[in-house]
Amino acid sequence: MPDLLRNIDFVDGYVANDDRQNPAEWFSEGDVRRRLIADARAQGADWVLVIDPDERLEPTAGDQIRAFMRAHQGERVIGGFRVRELWSATHFRVDGVWGHKRRWGLFPVTGPVTMTDKPVHGEPYPLDPDFRRIMLDVDLFHLKMMSARARRARRDLYNRLDPDRVYQAIGYDYLAEEDDMELVAIEPARRFRPRRPAWWLRHQVHRAIAPIER
Repeated sequence: MPDLLRNIDFVDGYVANDDRQNPAEWFSEGDVRRRLIADARAQGADWVLVIDPDERLEPTAGDQIRAFMRAHQGERVIGGFRVRELWSATHFRVDGVWGHKRRWGLFPVTGPVTMTDKPVHGEPYPLDPDFRRIMLDVDLFHLKMMSARARRARRDLYNRLDPDRVYQAIGYDYLAEEDDMELVAIEPARRFRPRRPAWWLRHQVHRAIAPIER
């Protein structure tokens, strides 16, 4: 997680779930998310930013997030980011569903919040209907799709976890398909930090999927 923590160095603290010693192939996302929210409250958090170890925010994210929090202090709001699924260290996919992915993962926890109980593909934000969603002009980059090997591993994992598509109607085969693919280069001003060479990023992705393949 060192690179992630450098990427989000604007936060005041963090809580995390370390599942490296988990004997099972997966864990209950709902249980983990509810526990992490409780841990964040215990540390005195007013707001929560949900982010995974294989995700990075663009350089302006910290300033925009702080401004968003100030502007909506005391309100029940959820901030969202554009999800950029990296197909390489420099390009992300935008055709079809890929160009419309969003992460709603910034919200206050000073009041009661209802989090998901889904074991897979659980929403990372409160389900309470009084929360209002607002998009920020921020890109969130997902690193785990950067190689064909990683994409196939992710597809196969979710097909095992949710074979009947209970938690995602579209299924998971699309994760490894490349028909009519359209890629866009990351804008220079949005390149996430710390910057790493392509070979290093690919190595981290492959190392992350190794437990899945075993």
